[in-house]
Amino acid sequence: MSAPTAAERARFFGGQLPMVLDFGPIDRVKATLGAAFWRSSFDAIVRATERAFDVPRDDLLGASRKVEIVEARFALAWATRQLTPWSLPTIGERLGGRDHTTVHHAVKQAERLRKSSARFRLLTDAMIETLVAAAEDHFRASALLRVSDRPVSAAPQEEAADAR
Repeated sequence: MSAPTAAERARFFGGQLPMVLDFGPIDRVKATLGAAFWRSSFDAIVRATERAFDVPRDDLLGASRKVEIVEARFALAWATRQLTPWSLPTIGERLGGRDHTTVHHAVKQAERLRKSSARFRLLTDAMIETLVAAAEDHFRASALLRVSDRPVSAAPQEEAADAR
């Protein structure tokens, strides 16, 4: 099954085309970076969530059930799922020892909120864009450090397509 076209998405959403993030660069970055990067990247995701939702780290990883904190925690779980190759149990462990089913619920709730709340969608989109740009900068910097006769491409699939 192929991805829906822009026209199909617009019809589905009543003529208004919602912002659709391209996760291709994220997938390429996820596949190439090591475990040390992901440990530091989780900290970056937490910091981005803190800034976007104005919720301190201790509250994000704590047990509070205040709506604004829970929504920020949903965003944190969703962004971690989108940006890291980690399993739900691993994400739960990083989110203060939560069960994988709790993480699954948080991700689903974040997806629901992204569809129903423009504010939540804008905040999470801004988080993702900031974090992807930082990851791509990290990737470019590490690629530049490699000794090579030619530059290392950040997108090997695109390079292969250009060769055809």
